[in-house]
Amino acid sequence: MFTLIETEEDLDFLNTELLQKPYLGVDTEFRRTRKDNMKLALLQVNDEEETYLIDTILIKDPGE
Repeated sequence: MFTLIETEEDLDFLNTELLQKPYLGVDTEFRRTRKDNMKLALLQVNDEEETYLIDTILIKDPGE
């Protein structure tokens, strides 16, 4: 089972939860439109209890 993270609010909540974990597993998926244009599309994070799929295309840059 997994939890899909699609909003900044979900990401903020997940960040708070994951900071309490001793370790995480992370995998990345990139979207390539051209050879020289790759964009992070999906982060997969596992905290040993649950897997989270973070859609980085839907979530705009949280630093903006």
